[in-house]
Amino acid sequence: MFDAYPDGGLFDRDVLVTDATYNFEIFGYYGLSLWLVSESWPLDRVLAEKCRRAGRVVMFEAEALQSSGLGLVPSGREPHYDARLGPCTASPSRASASPRRLPKNSSTAS
Repeated sequence: MFDAYPDGGLFDRDVLVTDATYNFEIFGYYGLSLWLVSESWPLDRVLAEKCRRAGRVVMFEAEALQSSGLGLVPSGREPHYDARLGPCTASPSRASASPRRLPKNSSTAS
């Protein structure tokens, strides 16, 4: 889940590649951060506590990401996961091509 970029785009390929590369420098694999919705972290809690500054979020089904060839890696503290990308140059397209929903975040302060 993440907010749209300043230019209004939802998937700025250059920003995604930069984010995934930063992840590689820290953790040794290309990945993008995600928040997993679960029984202990229902959607309302994730939106309120982890995405409170994001006016819009992008929501994927885990199965759709995995079907696109992306691995899901628990990282950090619950509910944080990484979508493990593999080769960075091809992977942003797999994420942006996965089925998704784009709801407005009703938990934002703005």
